[in-house]
Amino acid sequence: PPLSTALTRIACTIGPSSNNVDMLVDLMEQGMSIALVPLSLGVRQDHINMITNLRTANIALNQIKNRVVPLGIAVQTKGPGLRIGGLVKDMPVELPLHHKVTLTTDKIWRTKGTEHYIYIGFPDLCYTLKAGDVLLVGNGVVILQIELIDQNEAVCKVVGAGVVHSYMSVAVPDVPLRLSPLTDEDEDDLRLVATMGVDIVVATHTQNATHVKNVRRILAEANNSGNGVKVWAQLETKEALDNLESIVEVADAIVLSRVSLTQDLPADKLFLAQKLVLGTCNKVGVPVFVTSHFLPSMQAEVTPSVSELMDVSCTVLDGVDGFILRNTTAVGKHPDHTVKTLRAVCLEAEAAVWHSQTFEYLSSHVPPPIDPTHAIAISAVEASLKSRSAAILLATTSGHSARLVARYRPRCPIIAVSRYGQVSRQLNTWRAIIPLHYVDPPLPDWTREVDVRLQFAIEFGKQQGMIKPGDPIVMMNGWRQGAGFT
Repeated sequence: PPLSTALTRIACTIGPSSNNVDMLVDLMEQGMSIALVPLSLGVRQDHINMITNLRTANIALNQIKNRVVPLGIAVQTKGPGLRIGGLVKDMPVELPLHHKVTLTTDKIWRTKGTEHYIYIGFPDLCYTLKAGDVLLVGNGVVILQIELIDQNEAVCKVVGAGVVHSYMSVAVPDVPLRLSPLTDEDEDDLRLVATMGVDIVVATHTQNATHVKNVRRILAEANNSGNGVKVWAQLETKEALDNLESIVEVADAIVLSRVSLTQDLPADKLFLAQKLVLGTCNKVGVPVFVTSHFLPSMQAEVTPSVSELMDVSCTVLDGVDGFILRNTTAVGKHPDHTVKTLRAVCLEAEAAVWHSQTFEYLSSHVPPPIDPTHAIAISAVEASLKSRSAAILLATTSGHSARLVARYRPRCPIIAVSRYGQVSRQLNTWRAIIPLHYVDPPLPDWTREVDVRLQFAIEFGKQQGMIKPGDPIVMMNGWRQGAGFT
């Protein structure tokens, strides 16, 4: 039977539909553990306002719950891809079939797009594209064909009707675009992000390990605190898949962008790409998220289609750590209901995972020797499987022990208690980890301190219905104070 809480993580893209305190509180209560601020959406002040609203909402939820609720805040770089600009009042625009619309690089239109004129961030437009080229707006939500190019404008005919939203991506099939993987604007954004106390940076359009290293270097150079920011690599191309193993070695997590991959891979190969990426990450213990148009009909409707629900379930069975919702939470009509639905589907799908077989495979493919903490983590998961434990409880300083336990994908939640806020927030990256930020004054007796924190985890588990009287639990703690002594 399903557990009382979903183990799969849910990250939500913040946008006009969700960027208010009340909605953000609802999203957290429904299951959002990471909030994603896309730097491609809006201008810099918009991003600052989003992060401010997230922190205000987090404080409000803390007061409701009477405890600190760790919410991870992630930002996603713009990357080298093409995007349209903002639309007037951020209102969506419908482009009917055969309608004529002009794409312009004139920055006066950057936030003033209409059904007739829309800004596109591509200075080399007239030198790279030509009449007859096809543009996919929003990964094919709207399809345009260029009829005429003159200086900084391209007059296009709508050959695939649809609704466009502000800052949608634009792809040009079969046209090589010489774009730097890390733009000057990205570097400026990263320097700002390093000072804002965010937890995660998602590096868009990661092609190789060097890209991840450069993002990490810029964060560290901008601010010493940037060293603590986790870097996720978003894979969008065949080249990235070819370099998967080297990227996994340096990234803190992987994001598979399925829709972007369809521009570089045949559609019938996409499921193989998903299984390759998820299987590789599971084997080496690197968290992996999938982003796509999950539950897309819920952008407008309350009820998703059966095929959408099956897609989510199959992705859970493939071994995903979490989902990143895009338009449904950024511009959809029902962001909170979408998260609630996704959590419910994940909960049911997790009950169908073959946890014992997964554990046996993962634990048997770890080459010895391993350090004692690693061995204890494996033993803890094995004990939880054989005893059908309700939860694995541990106190952690750096989060390392919790991450090692999560690597072996237990069937029960891992309740990890830490005194460090950033550690707690970043633990939301891993499937099954339920992080708790413990803020009571520390006790001078370290043994008593650990006992109090583990008791805090037990009480939390009882309150949430995870732990019931008579349930077996597995507890891990260190033999001395400090990180690395579990």
